[in-house]
Amino acid sequence: MERLREKPWDLPEVFYRVQYPGCGTILNDGGSLQASDTTTTYGENDLVSFGQSLINQFIWGHRGSPYISVFSDIEHAAKWAVKYSRDHNVKTVVYKIYRHALQDTLVFSVRNLELRRGVRIPEVSSQHRQNGYLCLHRIPAGAVKRCLDNNEVEESKQDMREADRWERYQRMYGPYTFGDKE
Repeated sequence: MERLREKPWDLPEVFYRVQYPGCGTILNDGGSLQASDTTTTYGENDLVSFGQSLINQFIWGHRGSPYISVFSDIEHAAKWAVKYSRDHNVKTVVYKIYRHALQDTLVFSVRNLELRRGVRIPEVSSQHRQNGYLCLHRIPAGAVKRCLDNNEVEESKQDMREADRWERYQRMYGPYTFGDKE
């Protein structure tokens, strides 16, 4: 589904993956995040199967997905991690994933798939529409740079937001330097 993927330059610089016990995505020994199904692919004529696989991704309890769900918003990921941890009494981990290191990973925007392709995810998963993305099969180890557990997330949400804003500022305007006249 190459034509439905987001172009790398249209993607956010950073994504966040919430990892929890029992989820379909694993962190393998090499440090890559890997979906539970790494063999399923969809050809250009498989739009119906592709659409159903997207819907299945958001049906709780459905297993065997070729996708890894990520968020582009740290606050969303942090809230999700803390809530899941509290509701299920388990430890969650948030991984920070950098776009530039995704290499050939196909990434789909949930919002754009709904708007452009008419895919309708279940209403119970509507929070994924705003800043949810799906990565096909795996996220390379080089893209996974930092992780925090649910306790650290709770303590450092503000610090993470400020660090992300600073990173975005530097990418837009370059490093801040003091001029001769300052």
